[in-house]
Amino acid sequence: MDFDSQQVTGTVSDGKFTSILQGDRAVFSTRNKATAYAGQYTMVITGAEDSTVGPYGVSYGTIKVDSLGNIRLNGSLADGTVVMQSSMVSKDGSWPIYVSLYGGKGSLWAWGFFTNHSVFAATGLSWINATNTSALALYRRGFTNQSATLFASPLVSSQRPLFGATTALVMLSGGNLPFAITNPVVIKANNTFTSATGYTNKLLGTIKADGTLSGTFSNPAKPKQLISFSGVILQNQTNAGGWFCGTNQSGAILFEVE
Repeated sequence: MDFDSQQVTGTVSDGKFTSILQGDRAVFSTRNKATAYAGQYTMVITGAEDSTVGPYGVSYGTIKVDSLGNIRLNGSLADGTVVMQSSMVSKDGSWPIYVSLYGGKGSLWAWGFFTNHSVFAATGLSWINATNTSALALYRRGFTNQSATLFASPLVSSQRPLFGATTALVMLSGGNLPFAITNPVVIKANNTFTSATGYTNKLLGTIKADGTLSGTFSNPAKPKQLISFSGVILQNQTNAGGWFCGTNQSGAILFEVE
């Protein structure tokens, strides 16, 4: 134990494999609030081109850090898996991310770091799916991604519109679409968005107060079929990301300022 750095370190071993152990003291309290880290954030995990590495769509989540340093993560992975985690932020802004997935046959883990009012995983995020036995699951054969990119943005819920711009370019790809779609949208002060005049993809949706978004668009191969999507906005980059479900793979939806 190192009382000066307020840490405990060591190792855990089964005699064959040794893992490093490190822990920080929980220092935040009503007298010592986590002012530098407290707030709301939105988070994305970028997709993969190779299905053996991971889903193509953009996974996302919301993060809330209270004044005592408690962290609450709620998210939606691009293979349809819901993720939730309760944790704590250390005095230096470290966030131990670990979520058991797929009935214990997979996991999501990384060291996250809160710095300069954003969050990132310095060494990449590990997302492992040995097998997903759910009858409705995508990517049932599994995948291994040891270097997924995670980053997050603070969310100012009073901003109008929340996205930070009144127009954006939306790109939809993957998800068994016959071709990629590029669709300008108009974002209103009430945080709804619709396709720009002259575009027939019928794209529309809503941005909620927590930064999540959801909506539908018309499948170009079957115009009467509406496909649902969901995601989050990233205010500090004025863009957004999310995913939608295809027949055997997820698709990605990206918003960017024109």
